[in-house]
Amino acid sequence: ETRTSGARYNTDISMLSSGSSRMKSESIEERERGSAAHGEMSAKTTYQRSAKGAIAVSECPPDGKYVKLENTGKRSEDISGWTIKRVVDGGERPVFVLDDKFSAFAPGSKIAIWGKGTKSARAGMNDIEMDNPTWGVGLNVVTKIFNKDGDERASLTQTTTYSS
Repeated sequence: ETRTSGARYNTDISMLSSGSSRMKSESIEERERGSAAHGEMSAKTTYQRSAKGAIAVSECPPDGKYVKLENTGKRSEDISGWTIKRVVDGGERPVFVLDDKFSAFAPGSKIAIWGKGTKSARAGMNDIEMDNPTWGVGLNVVTKIFNKDGDERASLTQTTTYSS
């Protein structure tokens, strides 16, 4: 991928098969480059995604403003009653439960759940806001989605390291 922020992204996608269930795993590495001149730091953020089925956690920016879900399948999915759980630097954030608006999550569509007051003017028409102002910011962040039975269906792990 190419982004205009000056960051470099490497993407490695592989399909893992285990019995009748398939897991899609994607690793994305983001490097913010800064010179190692006196007093300057550079940050490296790596992302690891996995999904068991069509529903994926497609994006969670480092600023904690939103979590974006995607239906990568070919049919609508009922994800009402599913929960999003996020752990930031070892501390659990409040759980978000998807309501009846998610009973027909269309194939190929994405939806972002924004922190209260952070929804962008360019946000999708189906994007929503939650009651909490942020999903949390940290160096080690894990976002997971669980179905109604409590089974983990997708995750996105982000790890940031700094060096001089």
